[in-house]
Amino acid sequence: MKVIFISFIFLLTACNLGTDSKRGFVDKNGKRPNIIIFYVDDLGYADLSSYGAKGVQTPNVDRLVEKGI
Repeated sequence: MKVIFISFIFLLTACNLGTDSKRGFVDKNGKRPNIIIFYVDDLGYADLSSYGAKGVQTPNVDRLVEKGI
């Protein structure tokens, strides 16, 4: 429970730091980055089909991987 609470506080703090370009939260075009956090239990990087897993297909996550930075 403590880990979830600390993670939540860290996330809120990181989101409230502002959008000042000196802090690196805004790119050259003035756009803020989109950040997606997956909080899952017992998932390794090799459990996604985009990283070679054969047993489970994860097409939506694969699409995020292809179009992400």
